[in-house]
Amino acid sequence: MTPETFFLDRKAFHDTMAK
Repeated sequence: MTPETFFLDRKAFHDTMAK
């Protein structure tokens, strides 16, 4: 897993939890 993929995944997770 690349750092970029990691951060994108974390952002997607946060966005999902925020809704």
